[in-house]
Amino acid sequence: ERGRLRRLLRCCGVPLALNVSWATIWTLLICVPVRDGDHFGMFPVFVLGNVLSLPTGILLVSRLGPAVLSKHYALMTAPSCVFFPIFGFAAVVAGYITLRRIAGVWIGILMPLVLSIYEFLGTILVAKIFILKFLTKRKVRESYAGTNQGVIVSMAICNLHALAEGARLTLLYVDGFENPSPSILIPIVSGVLWNVMVRLGGLDRFLHVVTNGWRKPNNGSRLLRESGYCMGYPRFGAVGALLLARLCISTPMRLDGPELRLFGIVLLAEICEDL
Repeated sequence: ERGRLRRLLRCCGVPLALNVSWATIWTLLICVPVRDGDHFGMFPVFVLGNVLSLPTGILLVSRLGPAVLSKHYALMTAPSCVFFPIFGFAAVVAGYITLRRIAGVWIGILMPLVLSIYEFLGTILVAKIFILKFLTKRKVRESYAGTNQGVIVSMAICNLHALAEGARLTLLYVDGFENPSPSILIPIVSGVLWNVMVRLGGLDRFLHVVTNGWRKPNNGSRLLRESGYCMGYPRFGAVGALLLARLCISTPMRLDGPELRLFGIVLLAEICEDL
């Protein structure tokens, strides 16, 4: 009975502690004034939030989580499942914003391609490391016998798609804020058309033909396509976060403002993709 209770606490208590600690860190970074009543901007909050959250997460998991049976496997898997998606997200956002300011509005057509490259590279990296550090290592497999280590790969791939969609929403928000015009529809429409093509397997078929059969569809690419049906919606939690952040700095969002209108259009586009 005690063992069952301990497992329950680990399954529920550790994720709860992680989310509470991370939410506290990000809330403090958003709310604490820097000087003259000003606050950190989006990019400093993102960098500092991750720099502080990562060691906090590692400390909590090492102290409260399950025992690490293979440190080498854990140290190699964690970066591909956590660090690459997060910092890849930052690189995509910063790179696209720079390109948008240099090349103009029509660069929005390439937004889906940039995000897909991020997702595919991340999926390949996660799968490769899992194969090299788990499937081909007999001692590691024996250490984790009876556990479902494959779920780590599934979570990482779903996380990649969720972050890619989060990056899309962030880029659209920044673009709409800096350049309020109907041109914001260019990346939205191109994104819908591209994502529908990807979900139908068009990109996998194209890569298979271009590489003369070397690049074949696999379980990772299939899971990435399937994750599009559910992992496109978590990004809309950012709307609530933005509302709370605005309240914290005493600049509430207007219900008839362009921001909520943009979020509504993006949500409608996501629903159209799923249909």
